[in-house]
Amino acid sequence: MDRTRRAGRISSSIHRGDLTIVLTDDARLQTLNRDYLGIDAPTDVLSFPASEDRPGTGARYLGDILLSIPRRRAGQSGRTTR
Repeated sequence: MDRTRRAGRISSSIHRGDLTIVLTDDARLQTLNRDYLGIDAPTDVLSFPASEDRPGTGARYLGDILLSIPRRRAGQSGRTTR
């Protein structure tokens, strides 16, 4: 299957909705990782899926994605954050 047809097939299964993306640091992700997943360690990304409609707008809310900028930058340069 060529790229155009494959992209069209993928996009036809995607539904519109709202998504929150939070750019933060290791300390914040470690706190959330501990509080919600019971893992007391930093991580590069956390996601919190949702599947609900926003009051007032009716838009579908898909959830939250949180990214640790220090960990992402370290990964790009081949460095480690530990």
